[in-house]
Amino acid sequence: MGTYPSDKLGHKVAQAMQTRGEDRDHMTDGIYLPEDKESAVGRYEHTMKLVEEAWPVFKKLYKAIKAKE
Repeated sequence: MGTYPSDKLGHKVAQAMQTRGEDRDHMTDGIYLPEDKESAVGRYEHTMKLVEEAWPVFKKLYKAIKAKE
């Protein structure tokens, strides 16, 4: 029958699926990803977009907090 992927490989795939970019685009090519916020996948996609947009602010806050320590 075959074997399951190793935990290490599974982790890499999970990380790639949770990070917007070329790898994720390649793995989801041809898959319907709804944009409405009513469906679970649509909410997840919207959340990923918001996190990506907020990331520069998170980085600045993190650096500011670290600088005060």
